[in-house]
Amino acid sequence: MASGGANGDGWGGQVAASGTMSVTEAASGTYTYTLSCTQGSQAAQGQAVVTDTVPTVSLSASPTTLTVGQPTTLTWTSANAATCMASSNGAGYGWTGTKSASGTASITESTVGPITYTLTCTSGPQSAQATAQVFNSATSSSSSSSSSSSSSGSGGSGGGSSGGGGEMSPLSLLGLFGISAYCASRRHRREAA
Repeated sequence: MASGGANGDGWGGQVAASGTMSVTEAASGTYTYTLSCTQGSQAAQGQAVVTDTVPTVSLSASPTTLTVGQPTTLTWTSANAATCMASSNGAGYGWTGTKSASGTASITESTVGPITYTLTCTSGPQSAQATAQVFNSATSSSSSSSSSSSSSGSGGSGGGSSGGGGEMSPLSLLGLFGISAYCASRRHRREAA
C-alpha cells in the first residue's frame, strides 16, 4: 500500500510488489513516500524522503511603451532552475537562447506592434514561465515646412515698380511728345508777335 507525498501526485493505494513510478510534485517542499507491505500476519514498511524544488521565474520590462529603435530593459530572476531559455515574437535581438539565473538585458526591436518576451526555466520535469510585453510604435516622421520670400524689383508686363530706373511706357512717351510740341508752338507764336 502506497501513501504519503501530496494529493494527486499518483503515489497512493495499491501498487505492484515491485516496480518503478515517476512522481511529480507541483510545489517545492519535502515529501515522505511510504510503502507498506503485508504477508499474512507479517508487515514491513519502507520510506523515502525527497526534497523537491520547483523552479520559479519573474520577468519585467521598462519602458513598456516605446518607438522603434528605442531600447527596453528586461530584468529577470529565477530560483531552483537548472536552465532558462529566452524567446520572443519579435526580431529577438539579444533575447534568444540560454540565459543566466538572473540578470538584465537591453533589447532594441525593429518590429512595430506588441512584442512579448518569454523566459522559461526548468528543473528536471518541472518548468516555470514568465512573460513581459512592450508596445513598439512607428517612428513619427518629422514634417519640414519651406518658407518662400518675395523681393520687389522690376515688375512684369502688368505691374509697376515703386522705385526709379524702370522703362517708360509708350503712353508716357506720347504724352511727353505732346507737351513738347505744345511748348514749341507757344514759343513760336510769341516770337512771331
